[in-house]
Amino acid sequence: RIAQESVLSLNLQNKTVSPTTIESIVSRFHNTSKLDFSNSIHFTGACLMKLVPLSRTLRSLNLSGTILTDGDIINYFMSVESYLGAKSALEELILDGKQSE
Repeated sequence: RIAQESVLSLNLQNKTVSPTTIESIVSRFHNTSKLDFSNSIHFTGACLMKLVPLSRTLRSLNLSGTILTDGDIINYFMSVESYLGAKSALEELILDGKQSE
């Protein structure tokens, strides 16, 4: 069994995800500081919003090759600011390219 408190980085590249998947990750690995969802299938704005509770610890987020829109990113940061009452702790956001549908 993995000591969930000690998991700081998760690589979910090329995985099929859903908001429910993300919710499970957030509840189990709430100290995670680095997430890689690059080229994850079905990573939508709803999935991104499920990451808001990690905003205190999340430092690096790779979303390259996902189908997110500019509006999804803006909504995420506005929600984080509302959730924290401050700006996001995120230091690195990777958004290179788009996944073809």
